[in-house]
Amino acid sequence: MRGVMAARQTTTDAARPPVRLYLAGCNGYAALLGFIEAAVSDYAGDIPLILKCNNHDVLHDEKDPLSAVTASVGDALRLGCVAVGFTIYPGSSHAGAMYEQLRGLSAEAKAAGLAVVVWSYPRGSDLSKDGETAIVPPANFCDVRSLFP
Repeated sequence: MRGVMAARQTTTDAARPPVRLYLAGCNGYAALLGFIEAAVSDYAGDIPLILKCNNHDVLHDEKDPLSAVTASVGDALRLGCVAVGFTIYPGSSHAGAMYEQLRGLSAEAKAAGLAVVVWSYPRGSDLSKDGETAIVPPANFCDVRSLFP
């Protein structure tokens, strides 16, 4: 297939979690609640599932991102996940709120026997686009992840 139909077919296939898992040849799958719910019947117990508990859409060009919490430790346990995941933006003016959310989620997950995965991206109004990808900010922001036991 060529053109629009090929693009549509690729998008449709990639949007179906079982197809995405098969195509990627993954040894684990981290995704938002809806994708995990769609994949759990086919993959629970066969592949480690990580529930990403917050989500930041890119519909708005926010200078200081703050992800919405869209899933819980209870959801992860219900779906048989081995871990929960959380994204933080240390350069954001909302960093403190994200750290508090992560601390609460992390404590609850660990008490339930789940691992915690943190994605940390340098984003915020005080950082230029070049600053987001420079060597020093990502290295410094990696230190932020070590703040959480």
